[in-house]
Amino acid sequence: MILFFIMRVFCLMKEIPKIIIILKNDDFLLNIQNALKNCNFQVHYFDSANDAFSSISKITPDLIIVDWFLPDLNGIELIKKLRS
Repeated sequence: MILFFIMRVFCLMKEIPKIIIILKNDDFLLNIQNALKNCNFQVHYFDSANDAFSSISKITPDLIIVDWFLPDLNGIELIKKLRS
């Protein structure tokens, strides 16, 4: 349901939306990644907070999907770090 809403909102954008996914769960990631790529979204995947943090400023994403439990930092801490 959430994914459907995201796709509907981004369909209204004139540019190709850039989405960053930071997940450690490969099965869930594949489902999301395939659905978003099929809609011509630019999807970037990271499996750790540190890898994502160093790349986010270069990508300037429209949406970030973050796993709560990441191997190096939890999702909430990553979001706080990104906002600062």
